[in-house]
Amino acid sequence: MNTFFGGIHQNGYVVSDLDAAIGYWTTVVGVGPFYRLDHAPLDYFSYQGEPSTPDLDIALANSGDLQIELIQQLNDAPSPWRSFALAKGGPAPCVRLDADVRLRPQEARRVGFRSNV
Repeated sequence: MNTFFGGIHQNGYVVSDLDAAIGYWTTVVGVGPFYRLDHAPLDYFSYQGEPSTPDLDIALANSGDLQIELIQQLNDAPSPWRSFALAKGGPAPCVRLDADVRLRPQEARRVGFRSNV
């Protein structure tokens, strides 16, 4: 295991219907309650080196030490969430890891991390 990234603390899923996804997670999986943020503010967002303004609704819940994040993009602005949904046609999984990219920048860049710090 690569100790640079630490443990997994969040699983995120891009969904096409946030209300339906919340319903599924609460009734079928038993995770909830979800805390929802509509039109989440994203300051200074860029994707593939270009400024972009994705409009996102986000819902968060915890299952023990693991946070579940559900993400629905509401517009066609370029973003990693939209790209995955277009390419795969389904929920996009993403994972949050704890990593301090300032301490090991070459390793962070090698696996695709980018940072402005």
